Amino acid sequence: MKSCILLGLAIAAISGACNAAETARAVKPSEWRARPSGDMASRYYPDRAQRMEVGGQAVVDCRIGPEGKLEDCKVLSESPAEYGFGEAAIRLTKFMELAPPSEKDKRKGRMRRIIPVGFAVPRS
Repeated sequence: MKSCILLGLAIAAISGACNAAETARAVKPSEWRARPSGDMASRYYPDRAQRMEVGGQAVVDCRIGPEGKLEDCKVLSESPAEYGFGEAAIRLTKFMELAPPSEKDKRKGRMRRIIPVGFAVPRS
């Protein structure tokens, strides 16, 4: 069963998610350099959810490394719970890349991004 991944590009503000020295904001479409393909996402789709044909979503908070790789990712939320969408989203972050933080973002401590990750069961 192939599965798809949808990366959302906007999310409501989530308070208290990051360490005090850095603040997170939603990732902007223009920041993306690389995202996982649908085939890649299908390899990481949670087993239980795949067997039960359940779609879901997770929201992760990641630090942008100097080269744009995502680091220190944390699950902020996942829905529905107990299907493993949060862990799957974390595993997929190794295939995501953003533009490195600007000097302005570095000065203001905005090195973290909030990234919604959606998992959709394909229609037959």
